[in-house]
Amino acid sequence: MTATTTVSSPLLDYAIISDPYPLYAADAQSLPATLNITVSNGGASTVYCREILFYLPIGTYAQSLLRAKGGEGKENSGNWTVTRLQDDVNGGLPKGEYAKFKAVPKSGEMVAVDKTGVTFSLTGLYISTVPGTARIEIRETTTQDLTKWPVNPVFTPHKVPKFPRPAVPANVVCDFHAKPADVVEGAPDVARGAKVTLHWRGPSNLSYTVLAGSGATEVPTEVATETGEPHSAGNTNHYKTYCVQRDTAFVLSYTIAGATYHLSTTVTVKDPKLDGLTCAGNLTAESAVTLKGKVTAQKDLDCRGAITGSSLDAGTGSITTSGTIKGSALKIGTSYGIDKDGAITGSSLDAGSGNITTSGMVKGSSLDAGAGDITTSGTIKGSSLKIGTSYGIDKDGAITGSSLDAGSGNITTSGKVSDNGEILRFGDAVIIRNQHLDKTGLNEDNKANGGVSLRNINSGNARWWWYLDRSYDPKR
Repeated sequence: MTATTTVSSPLLDYAIISDPYPLYAADAQSLPATLNITVSNGGASTVYCREILFYLPIGTYAQSLLRAKGGEGKENSGNWTVTRLQDDVNGGLPKGEYAKFKAVPKSGEMVAVDKTGVTFSLTGLYISTVPGTARIEIRETTTQDLTKWPVNPVFTPHKVPKFPRPAVPANVVCDFHAKPADVVEGAPDVARGAKVTLHWRGPSNLSYTVLAGSGATEVPTEVATETGEPHSAGNTNHYKTYCVQRDTAFVLSYTIAGATYHLSTTVTVKDPKLDGLTCAGNLTAESAVTLKGKVTAQKDLDCRGAITGSSLDAGTGSITTSGTIKGSALKIGTSYGIDKDGAITGSSLDAGSGNITTSGMVKGSSLDAGAGDITTSGTIKGSSLKIGTSYGIDKDGAITGSSLDAGSGNITTSGKVSDNGEILRFGDAVIIRNQHLDKTGLNEDNKANGGVSLRNINSGNARWWWYLDRSYDPKR
């Protein structure tokens, strides 16, 4: 048989913390709150518990905790069952309306409370709109002697403050971060052109502005906010999506009570796309560099490999390479070009005081070496080729022209010198011709020494050829 006893004070300790904390008097946008009640044994002896009841006052007064009925209860260890009691259960409470919760062991007997505490959570509570201090009542049925249980439970009151709600606390906006929208979450960086979504939590009645660097472009979204979890205390989840091309800093700004606040986050991008790059020191690329636009060098550009491109302009500088310079348009100083087959072409080609050396052909409608030399192991061709005075060199290597002037130099050839197809010089002999004449013409006077004279010719021969020996001495 179990004896009874009288207990004047509770054997268990209670600590209460709200979520959100601190607890504010509610307004029209407030979400339901939670009371977390931790029960522990502060003594040296084991305490046995059969039942714990929680009474939360309802009303429109400063001492009222709730403004309406509702709520659910749960316990963290799973050894207890928490239920909300009907309104007709009073249990000797002061007059008034209460939300009542009863916690009993699932075993139906009792639970020993010693060094391990128990936490009960009363969720979905509609907090009163009036600031003040509410008093909740806790009733326990406990004993330290299993043979003696109290006749009546022991009541213990606990104060729960409800603070006046500030306009909006600055830290009510929080958790501003970016995460990839189309790659694996948690990646340290994203690919160029990837989408990232900015997330933050804050009241829906605030105005938010997101500032982004030039490397990001906003992607319009249909949904801008989501309802937060119950513990978010009126906050909602907001987000915006951007497409990023390079490392970008995002800044979230909002105004509360005339003061502007900022939160920031950064997204890093692999293989970024840059609008421009200025480097005060050396620029080194360990891999290939592809330039799709114009390249301008203010000083010498030194390349030990091949430079390729559709347009390469060194301005007034020099391009020096031990490799090959290629391009459909290559400009240095004045304008000239190097075509795809390696030939140099252009309307104006000026090597300055230097030399143009090639084992191929130099071509052009106008080629002027000035006071310099044109040297080649190939063939010089052109409709007009000028060195000093005017002369021409045709495609077969023969020198032709209506006026040929070597100046003080020599004309040397192993071929023939001719005029309109007639031979003028051949070998060691200079040849003169005698066309068909009826009257005066060239005739032989002394064949031995090659002397000739003018005389009348009536023979009617078509043509006589006369050879002037180069060794002939006219004084003989």
